[in-house]
Amino acid sequence: MNFVFDLDGTICFKGQPLDEQVCHALDACMQHGHEVIFASARPIRDLLPILPKEYHHFRMVGGDGAFTYADQKIGVTYFPNEVQAQLVEIALTHNLQYLADSDWDYSYTGDEHHSIYRNIDPLKRASKTAPSIKGHFKDGYVFSNR
Repeated sequence: MNFVFDLDGTICFKGQPLDEQVCHALDACMQHGHEVIFASARPIRDLLPILPKEYHHFRMVGGDGAFTYADQKIGVTYFPNEVQAQLVEIALTHNLQYLADSDWDYSYTGDEHHSIYRNIDPLKRASKTAPSIKGHFKDGYVFSNR
């Protein structure tokens, strides 16, 4: 049987790694022949730091379904080009701050003290691209300037 576990707020909290008790329970599931799969709103690059290294080969679903991770390869479902163009236009027209994720890298124009920024790429393995949401991205988070 496959068990899919949501991470944030379910089996780990406040961006902290899985605790030892949770890992023992997951290990017990696997010892009984079950597959453990992780899911999160986070992109894959931000899931890996909260998982023990021995879990890094597990299947994962990230970005609310936009990312899949299997056999150590990331699959991405991007917004269609016309939707990306509309999102760019809205952000530019209203001078909005945003986070836009691609398969691994990201662009962020918001306040670096914002709570979401602290959880972006904690291992510093991705590139923070120039402030632009043009190009391929799988999700975007828009912040009010208020």
